[in-house]
Amino acid sequence: MEATLSAIEHLGYIQSDTISVIQRAHHHTLWNRNPRYKPEQLDQLIADKHVFEYWSHAAAYIPMCNYRYSLPRKQALACGDLKHFVFVYLSRFIPSNFTINTSFTRMDSLGSLGFR
Repeated sequence: MEATLSAIEHLGYIQSDTISVIQRAHHHTLWNRNPRYKPEQLDQLIADKHVFEYWSHAAAYIPMCNYRYSLPRKQALACGDLKHFVFVYLSRFIPSNFTINTSFTRMDSLGSLGFR
């Protein structure tokens, strides 16, 4: 498991991938860097708080040593100074009188476990 954490820390993050043909792509990335990698290791690294899930430019697994870099964006989103880019992007296609379920705005604070 230490080699898996080391790979994530070295890369800076692993983009989470929901498409699964053989296995989800982020697992392939870790297998290529750690031949002994098993998918359960990523779950354990999250449970042990060595890695966290966050939406950086995409859903990603990020080492906890980089957690502090996510705080300014999280604070800006929480106080309304910054809108999640999904809303900015979608606002071009959604009529101005359309309302979005407010529970969806909490997506930024949820990990993928909230969507299983």
